[in-house]
Amino acid sequence: MTQWRRAGYQDLPEYENFKQLLQAPVDDAQEILQTRFPMPRYIDTEARGSQVGNDLLNTMPSGMFVCNMPG
Repeated sequence: MTQWRRAGYQDLPEYENFKQLLQAPVDDAQEILQTRFPMPRYIDTEARGSQVGNDLLNTMPSGMFVCNMPG
């Protein structure tokens, strides 16, 4: 999915379903965030992207995170 997203498939008319698939969790998160106070920060990340490590460090500063994902 990440490769398709980077390639811009979601912008092609024949891939409208893929665009909706990517947008659905964003819409759900925005709806949830509207009911929270103070409003938390929303960060859109990609699997194994550079932002993921920063987010894990901020949420688990002890460094006890172990990644069990293959690859």
